[in-house]
Formats: sequence, C-alpha cells, structure tokens
Amino acid sequence: MNARSFVLTGMAAALLLSGTTLAASLDVVEFRRPMPVTGSIAAGKEKAQVCNNCHGANGKAPVAMFPSVAGLPEQYLYWKLVEFKNSLRSDSIMTPLVANNTIEDLRDIAVFYASLPLVAPSPLTPEPVDAAILDRGRSLYLHGDPAQGVPPCQGCHGVEGKGPTNAQPFQMAWPALYGQQGEYVAWRLTNFQSGYAIDTTMDKIMQGVARGLEPDDIAALAAYVERLDGR
Repeated sequence: MNARSFVLTGMAAALLLSGTTLAASLDVVEFRRPMPVTGSIAAGKEKAQVCNNCHGANGKAPVAMFPSVAGLPEQYLYWKLVEFKNSLRSDSIMTPLVANNTIEDLRDIAVFYASLPLVAPSPLTPEPVDAAILDRGRSLYLHGDPAQGVPPCQGCHGVEGKGPTNAQPFQMAWPALYGQQGEYVAWRLTNFQSGYAIDTTMDKIMQGVARGLEPDDIAALAAYVERLDGR
C-alpha cells in the first residue's frame, strides 16, 4: 500500500470516528463504538429457519444475489435487521420478513449467525473471469486507486477479507467479505454509489469510497472478492 492509500484509509477511519455528531446529523446508526449484542444462539437457530431459505443453514447463501451471513459481527447483523424492521423501503424483501420479529428475536438471530464459522465454504462456484479483470480487482482491493480517490478495501476488511486483525472498539461492526458472492458485492457497491439503503455511519463511509469506482471497477472488485474464499 502506498502512502496516499494509507492517507485515504486514515481519512475514512477519521470520518467514522467523528462519532455522535455525524450519526445525529445524518440520522444513521452510529457504528463508532457499537454496543455488545447479547442473545441466545440456540433460540436464534430456531428463529432463523425462514432466513435459511435465502442465507443457508450454515449462513452461506445458496443464491448469488443474497449475502452470506456466517461469522459476520453480531453488531452489524443486529443493526441491519433493526433497520430493515424500521424501514419504509417497500422494495426491500427483508422488510416484510422481519416485520413481525421482536427486538429479542433479532438479537437471537444475529448472535446465531455470528457464531457460525466464517470459513465455511460457499456452495456456489464462481463463473470464469478474464485474468485482467481479476488483476484490476486485486489491485483495487489491496492498493486502491489514488487517482480515482478510492482507498484499498483491505485497509478495513483485511487482506484476506476476514475483517480487521485484532479489531479495535470502533471496528467491531466492520463486516468480513470472505466468501461473499460477486453478484451481491456488485449490488451493494452500486447501492452505495447511488445512496440507497444508507443506514449506518459505516454505510456513509462506503458511499464515499464507492463514489470513485467505475462500473468496470465494481465488476472487477466483485470478481476478486468472490474468490477470497480460496478457490
């Protein structure tokens, strides 16, 4: 990573650390120091039966357009579920699915999926992709593109996509990317660019990060991230 990439990553972290003022002014969930989420893993497993249809019994999505949720931070999962429950987005498939869940239910589901191993293999095999596309995705992920104002993804998500090493309090809700499907990654990056579903201070950071990406960059990053599970 070059010096400018470090600066860009530091700028993103500094924005995230700006705290309550940022959250209050933007009406988003504050992820600077997310509070611990407690719940019952056993109860969550039972309550997640419906969720398994899209996200898989082991938290690895069997369909490319849905996210894998195994091993993601419970804080991240819980607050995303809460935002879906409170959302007025009529086009969200998640909103009606969690409408009748209690807050306790959402805590239990979050801690259940967080307890699953991140290293569980994806059931889907990536489509073949040109080596040049993967090279571009690897370069963006590891080094960013200073000319486009894009910081390296690994600065927050880790070199292997498994999240920050020895995470600090303000990093506890940063999701891993390891094993995610390319179709879902591309969809999320596109939504960040457009400002859709910006629910947390971390989403605001990602909105800024994604702003400098070209469509081909998004496709390249999605292809590279999809292969972070070692295949």
